[in-house]
Amino acid sequence: MKKYFITAFALLCVAITACKKSTQNPKPINTEPTCKLTSILLGAGGTAPGTENLTYDAQGRLVKDSIGTQPYNFSYAGNKITITTGNIVIELTLENGRVINYSDNTGATEPIAYNSDGYISTVSYYQDGALFATDARTYTNGNLTGFKQTPGPGNPSGSTLSETFSYDATKTATSFYIANPMYYTVPFYIPGLYGKEPKGLLISFSGTTDYLNSPTDETNHDFTYEQDQATGNYSTVTQHLTGTRHFAGNTINVDQTTIFKLTYVCDK
Repeated sequence: MKKYFITAFALLCVAITACKKSTQNPKPINTEPTCKLTSILLGAGGTAPGTENLTYDAQGRLVKDSIGTQPYNFSYAGNKITITTGNIVIELTLENGRVINYSDNTGATEPIAYNSDGYISTVSYYQDGALFATDARTYTNGNLTGFKQTPGPGNPSGSTLSETFSYDATKTATSFYIANPMYYTVPFYIPGLYGKEPKGLLISFSGTTDYLNSPTDETNHDFTYEQDQATGNYSTVTQHLTGTRHFAGNTINVDQTTIFKLTYVCDK
């Protein structure tokens, strides 16, 4: 029930865990207080790399995320953020600067609750009023280390997704969506709008999806980084995906490396 569109190259990296999560794509805004991520070379070094471009307004808010023929357009009014892409319309409702509800024109509604420490405690996933799934989270030293999403009464034959995350606590987290655990655990990721985020730099995560009538899918994602010493921004993110998935009675083994090159504009 986690919802995001995935760009073609991101899909190659995360499809094994993301394909069952399905429709809308979390996108990045800022990575540093004085820098903005403006473009991403997706699949750098591959045979057909693509570019994702991000546009901001005078207030520093993301207003357009472009890749392919259907960009994401963002508008802001009061406590609402509206995102449109193709025929999909998404609305995020904020309270005290945090997203407390996701909804879209497919009938999905996903309220978000926070604990007393300011971290997300749970997201409930409703479709046309029926509770399809709920999730539970584990935090360790300010980092999200465990996530489990289980089917609800509106989806009794649904799968159970479990994810574990590991960090380098000596390095600062990045909000680049592929390398941030929030991307995989909220309905539509926009940095800074989901309460407190993990402090450490994500170095790996593993996921399993348990189905009622088919074998378990298993994946592992490892991340390495190159950092611009002048600005502190991560200029290159490399993701190595390995795993096993089952489809139509077939076992699919995956071993793939994808490189992302990040470009920023800094105001100092």
